[in-house]
Amino acid sequence: MKQLFQLVFMLALLLVRAIIPAHAQNPQPIPKMDLHVHQAPGLTIEQAVLLSKEKGVQLGIVEHPGICPYCPIENDSLLTAYISKLRQYPVYAGLQPVTPGWRQYFSQEALDQLDYVIMDALEIPQADGSIWRIWQDDTQVSDIDDFMEMYVTYNIQVIDNEGINVLANAAFLPKCIANDYRKAWTKERMQKVIDAAVKHHVAFEINSFYRVPKKEFIQLAKAAGAKFSFGTDSRNNFAGTMDYALEMVKECHLEAKDIFVPKDNKNTLSSE
Repeated sequence: MKQLFQLVFMLALLLVRAIIPAHAQNPQPIPKMDLHVHQAPGLTIEQAVLLSKEKGVQLGIVEHPGICPYCPIENDSLLTAYISKLRQYPVYAGLQPVTPGWRQYFSQEALDQLDYVIMDALEIPQADGSIWRIWQDDTQVSDIDDFMEMYVTYNIQVIDNEGINVLANAAFLPKCIANDYRKAWTKERMQKVIDAAVKHHVAFEINSFYRVPKKEFIQLAKAAGAKFSFGTDSRNNFAGTMDYALEMVKECHLEAKDIFVPKDNKNTLSSE
């Protein structure tokens, strides 16, 4: 009887292994990365590398390109120098444009040296030529529906036109309406942005500083086939923090295949 039981058990185990794919039996670990880190007086590249090793999180450094008051990379020469410097360290080299049309200042040859590009929709051009920086704490919104119509439209424009890999700070809301998240981000609005991202193969950043997007957005995006990245928009030792990101990974059942990974530059922590 004991031998019969063992035989039945082994046959059942073989059947389970035949039915369940190998990747499901041994799922790949979620890559721990923060692809939204800025160099700053409070975080030099050397400090960022030490922080990366301490936390066991791969960092990606980004800088603002184009023409704006805080865009230090304005041409191919400056872009090449920026990338060359980062190649001396185990980090990804990325950009975070903040203005539409930023690519006109660079050759494709220079841009091809990058590992990835992220951009958010938090600096919205206005009809009078001004920029509405909705990330600022003093931002005021008088009508949520009017604001969201403009905001969703601009999110889609960024995804459609700016040649990016990741929509950073995805589904962010200004501080003044952050408590009205579900009213602002209706399923219809979420779906419009998600459809655009899936069409253009743009991933959504799960940001552990702003703690966005919320669970509902991530679940809807996953169901549509979208990918995700992790970021903090940090300029200090918060870089590499993944508490919210990993919380969403668990709650939304994200797998390694759902995560965007920059192209391999053979100069990251895993390559050391």
